[in-house]
Amino acid sequence: MDFWRRLFSSRRKEQSDPARVERTYRMLKRFVAEGEPPIDHLPQDAQIEIQSGPDVDELPNVIGLFGHTPTNPIPVRGPMGQVSYLSRLMDPSGRTIFGHRIGHIDRIDIYEVVSLTGAEWDVLYLSMYHPRNSRKFPSGYGFAETSRLGPIFTCVNSRVENFPYTMDVAIKGYMRTKIGYPLCPDKLGQYLESKDFTRPPEQLERLKEADRLGMEPSPIYYQNSTDGVHPEHSVFSEIYRGL
Repeated sequence: MDFWRRLFSSRRKEQSDPARVERTYRMLKRFVAEGEPPIDHLPQDAQIEIQSGPDVDELPNVIGLFGHTPTNPIPVRGPMGQVSYLSRLMDPSGRTIFGHRIGHIDRIDIYEVVSLTGAEWDVLYLSMYHPRNSRKFPSGYGFAETSRLGPIFTCVNSRVENFPYTMDVAIKGYMRTKIGYPLCPDKLGQYLESKDFTRPPEQLERLKEADRLGMEPSPIYYQNSTDGVHPEHSVFSEIYRGL
């Protein structure tokens, strides 16, 4: 757990220290940029499968557009790899995207995404059984330059009720369960409420197509997030024992 030990190497009472929060921001930014999130919190058999999966940017012998069909999914490293990969994507205008996991078809996970302004909607397909995140992006997208990357994930791997209007709550909850900090821009909720995120007809058709292909829906995220530091709620809470 080297990454997380470096991230949370001090005692609990220091977790709210501003300098420590700043270090957390820097490390998360690098985490998104490098595309190799830690997987040691996963079951051993899942770790083995991820580490032994094809180390590729695109799977061989595939059919369909990269990332846009379940027969050509985006290779990523585990569940957090899905979130970090999508959080690095930019829409055609260079804007951040939001995303939530709406379901899966067998071992392929399905994410609905929307641009920051609500102008661009899409459905993307990802495969999480690979040792690193793909360095290729789907058509219509680009990667944010490392200097422009934020330290906060903009996607979550659960279905978000009233997406994307409640993404601020979902992001806070996701970040809190992963690192103990509910990191999220303070005014994100106000921003989302001020925009019109109406799904266009073509997006509704993409969602229907996922259903026709046999999508199993993800559980809806209902958790309320609170402010403050909660390392005891982190999936890496074992790191804190004995500190």
